[in-house]
Amino acid sequence: MQNYIILSLVFVASLLESTFVPIPLTLLILVAYGVLSERAKLSVAFFSGVLLDLFNGRTIGVDSLIFVLVVYLISMYRKKIVTHTFYYLVPFWIILIVLYNVIFFKNLNITIFIFSLAAAVLLFFLVFMSISRFEKTDKLNL
Repeated sequence: MQNYIILSLVFVASLLESTFVPIPLTLLILVAYGVLSERAKLSVAFFSGVLLDLFNGRTIGVDSLIFVLVVYLISMYRKKIVTHTFYYLVPFWIILIVLYNVIFFKNLNITIFIFSLAAAVLLFFLVFMSISRFEKTDKLNL
């Protein structure tokens, strides 16, 4: 059930990202999913990347490769890094947003960066609330 909620969030985020908003919403949802869920699945990251590639008209598999790599790295280092403390995640989000904007959009607009960071915070809490309904998650410290 949890995967269906994440996939529905990813579907809406992919539509928004490919039509209205140049913010990496799908990547931010998958980062929150990887950090918060102990059962984060690479198949969800792969399907999300294919979906985003189809909506954006990019080469199929480019976003999938990035998303699977990010979720895999997060799941590998989930126990080693303090992921239940919110402030430790902000530098990770900043690095990901900068890299994603430089790779795919070939620019680094400060306005888009600030909106991306704000979206990361909002999406993190949205995913946290949806995942905490279905599995026991660590208490989130601010």
